[in-house]
Amino acid sequence: MKYLTFGSCVFLGLAIAPVAILAHHDPAPTVAHHQPSTQISHHQPSTQTAKVRAIDWETTPGMLGLRNQIGQTLSVICPAGQPIEKIWGTDIYSDGSSICTAAVHAGLLEATTGGNVMIKVLGSQTNFVGTERNGITTSSYGPWGGSFEVE
Repeated sequence: MKYLTFGSCVFLGLAIAPVAILAHHDPAPTVAHHQPSTQISHHQPSTQTAKVRAIDWETTPGMLGLRNQIGQTLSVICPAGQPIEKIWGTDIYSDGSSICTAAVHAGLLEATTGGNVMIKVLGSQTNFVGTERNGITTSSYGPWGGSFEVE
């Protein structure tokens, strides 16, 4: 250890880390000790699946603004009610079709009880084939910009 003298003061010769020197007009540095931390949860919903939504018999994927969300899935709850028979397609339906009515047509639920249905957003189709299944008659249609399937 070295002793340094400067005038009448004696200093120990210790290693000193450089310290930033602030001019009088520089703002003083601030350190926040209570900033919120970022937490990452491994149990967050997938970006591929949206939350469950309660819908009515008139609701279509087009009304929900899903056309450009190809590959997305959405869980919906259809109430007990009366099917809307304005739907187009079989297994793959136009996005102007009633989700709940398509689910009845596909045999996934009964109108009298309603229930949960998953829909998957698909892209444009060159045509939709109409059929009669489970008491629901769908219509045929040509090319359309959006579609979905029920699961």
